This record gives sequence, C-alpha cells and structure tokens, in this order.
Amino acid sequence: MKKTALILLITFLLTGHYIYAQGCNDAGLCSMGDLDGQGLTSGNKYNTRLSYIFGLGERQTMINTVQFEQRFIFWENRGQIFLQLPFHYIYGELGQTFGVGDISVGFNYTYLKKKDLTASFLIAAKLPSNDANKTIDGKGAPMVYQTSLGTYDLALGANFFYKKWQVGLGYLKPFSSNSNYFYYSEWPGNTDALEYTQMQDLARGDDAMLRLNRFFYTKKNRFNAGLLALYRIQEDKVTQGDNRIALDNSDGLTLNINLGYQKVLKNEDAITLSFAAPIITREVRVDGLTRTFVVMFTYAFGNKKKDEVFQPVKFNQ
Repeated sequence: MKKTALILLITFLLTGHYIYAQGCNDAGLCSMGDLDGQGLTSGNKYNTRLSYIFGLGERQTMINTVQFEQRFIFWENRGQIFLQLPFHYIYGELGQTFGVGDISVGFNYTYLKKKDLTASFLIAAKLPSNDANKTIDGKGAPMVYQTSLGTYDLALGANFFYKKWQVGLGYLKPFSSNSNYFYYSEWPGNTDALEYTQMQDLARGDDAMLRLNRFFYTKKNRFNAGLLALYRIQEDKVTQGDNRIALDNSDGLTLNINLGYQKVLKNEDAITLSFAAPIITREVRVDGLTRTFVVMFTYAFGNKKKDEVFQPVKFNQ
C-alpha cells in the first residue's frame, strides 16, 4: 500500500509540473460538505477546520487563501450545517488584491448508513462578498484578481461511499451576472494587460460535477486518489463594448486528478494534505478559476469520539 501511495504522489508531482496554465475551474462546488473528497461525512465529530490553500492561476498569478470552516452536527450525527469563510491574497504581474471571499453555507444530510454503504445529499448557497469589481491602482482588474465571483450561487449534491470508494455528484447554478470590468484603455503601455480578455458583467454558465475517489487505509493514516470532472453546461456571457455575447468554447469539460493524505494525531485531531491538477480543460476560461495546480493543508479539530474519526469506513480497514 505504501508503494502504491508513493507512486501516485510521484505521478501527481510530475504531471502537475508539466501542465502549463491549465485550470481546475472549480467555483466552490467540490469543496462543499461531503463533496469535498476528504471522506469525512456527517457521521464524524470534527466540527472546525482551518485551511491554507495555494493555487497558481492564470499567467502564474499566485492565489493564497486562508479558510475557516465550521460544521454543526445534529440529528444523531446525520445532519450537518456548514459555513465556509475564506480570505484571499492574490499577487500577479498586474498587481495585488486581497479581501474576504465568497461565503458558503449549506445543509448536508446522511439518509443512508449501512456497514459498507453511506449516502447523503447536500443543498448549499454561495454568497458574494463583493461584486467582483476590485481595482488595481484604480483600474479594472481581470477575474483572476477578484476575491469574489460576484454572484449568488445555488448548489445541489449527492454523495455515496461504498467500502473504499466515493462517488460525488453536484450541480452549481449561478444567478445573474457580476459587475467585473476590464478594458485595455485603462492600462496604457502595459503589455501584460493585453494577455487578458476585455470584458465586463460576466455571467457564468452552470457547472455539473462528478467526483470519483479511491481510499487506502492504514491504522492512523489514509491516502486517496481520484478524478474530478467539471462540465460547464452553457457558454459564459460577457459584455464587450456595446455588445452582449456568448464566448465560444467557454463551455465543456475540465478533468482534474486529485491526491490526498490524512493523518490522525494523538489528540484525535486530524491533518490533511491535498493536491489537484488538471489534465483536460475548457478552451476559453475568463472566470478567473484557471489553476495550474492547487495545494491545500487542513487542520481539523473539535468534539469527537475515537471510534468515529473516519466514517463511514473504519480507519483500520
């Protein structure tokens, strides 16, 4: 098992190194509740998570995120209300921005609990922290520099664990458009600015998600490897000059590989290290979600029972 995990990790690192300017293109759906791929369902007793996330975005823009997440467990450990609050610091060739990101709040319910099978559903909302119209030195900035997507989004999902396998399904519906704007006329003489798409009032298409994960267990450690598919159903729409247009080839498939490692500490808290990188992407991506790779470190703590650290699958399988 250790050899298998090492091979998977090396494969990821090599793949992530040679993928240039591709995108995970996740608007937050695949990090909500049981859809997050960590395998901690509403049966667990972890209530609080602190995460640091680093992503390399469009044109090597560095996106640093610190996220606080609180989960409230009830209904005999079947129900879960969760709240996610991120803070972003973004730095790139055009400058820097920072601020609170979009707030995610949702409800997760495990309606089926059996020895080898657990199933849950999710309903959640993403609430914008601003209109995606942050500026750099008074000039409109592309979406990759925005701390918010600028829209109200509704998320629906279903999650299934069978033995050591996870299957997650999700759908994300954005409402209306944001107030982002970016035009070359505000950046005279800046050749780097010419590499971004001129536009304003972005309306993202809906996203559908499919996650497949395989877990590998030791007594106190766990590894996982999987695929995450995101499909932009409609083309994104923007305003360019006086015209409202749909961007050709902005719909379609993004396929990511995911690797993870999780360890239970002596005090029964847990740490998680996750990696993600794309192998297939949509051709046109103006939503600022492009990533060459993403690395995340999470510390989880709170009230828990020792025999329920990793549900629904016992950690020593």
